[in-house]
Amino acid sequence: MNWVFVGVGAIACQYLVGAVCAQQENDVRRMVSGPADRAAAFAGTHRTPLFGTDLAEALADPALGAVCISPADEKHHGPAMAALAAGKPVLCELPLATAAGNAQDMVRAAEKAGVLPATGNHLHSAGSLRAIRDAIPAEKVTKSPSQGLFHAVALPVHLRGGRLDNPAAGGGVSAGLTGHNSGTVRFLPGEDPVPAVVHVDVTGMGRGLEDSAMPVRAMPRRATGFSHESFIHPFAASGPEAPGTQGSIPARAVLPQDPGEQIDLITAPGRARAGSDRCAIDQGVVREFCAAVKGRQRPAAPGRDGVKSPPFAAALCDAARTGRHQAANSGETA
Repeated sequence: MNWVFVGVGAIACQYLVGAVCAQQENDVRRMVSGPADRAAAFAGTHRTPLFGTDLAEALADPALGAVCISPADEKHHGPAMAALAAGKPVLCELPLATAAGNAQDMVRAAEKAGVLPATGNHLHSAGSLRAIRDAIPAEKVTKSPSQGLFHAVALPVHLRGGRLDNPAAGGGVSAGLTGHNSGTVRFLPGEDPVPAVVHVDVTGMGRGLEDSAMPVRAMPRRATGFSHESFIHPFAASGPEAPGTQGSIPARAVLPQDPGEQIDLITAPGRARAGSDRCAIDQGVVREFCAAVKGRQRPAAPGRDGVKSPPFAAALCDAARTGRHQAANSGETA
């Protein structure tokens, strides 16, 4: 397929363009960005033949096969809706939208147009998380009555901006990491979390918005879980842990875009290193998206997965504000 990239996001520039070009017979044909100079700079860096500021012109290109949405988080809805109305499959960076209603609009528009919407959740394509997910119900771990997720990091300087002071742009660690991690929380046990409480803090990096959070959640099958999400910890080891009745699977360095990956299986006989597929995870996202466009499989994270993240983040923000349990609904309406 020939692709158009809409927006010059850091993830697109660093990972997704290369992931597209790594697929056989896929290429980035166009770049569209509001500032013309950014579109030109992107095109020059990535050798994109066509670029500009006119999305309608790009979507009218008969050679265009897919659209990657990569502007600032709060600007995903408009170009995605335009692309879906034009009948183009859409791969949208996380989050699908900063508001649940907008995310639902995008999925409905895709269903109406009969085209594929997918959320660019790279972790759903990570061999490490798939290995952990597959081991949880297996005899190695048996039941998993609890779940931990550690995603305390140092927010890179180039990603700060509105993430620290602009709630309309998805700012704050709850809308950022907590919303992002809700996909992982659902992916590992294969079910949606229900009530949630959270403690949040502003430690100095966040300019009026929380930069650290510790949510506690419950799952329908009575499992409990917690997570630690922060923008201020440069030396913490990130990853999930799945303790079960017959074993435990702690994992470290599996959440970054360039994972180092250490996955252990701890049982009565001792500790063993668990293996996983260590392919480039963004290439996995694009590869599975391309296969889904051809009808061969589902994308790693379908559009409806992206619908569920904003309500979860909103429920945690409400829990922090009120000090009470809040229901984290699926975000899906009829």
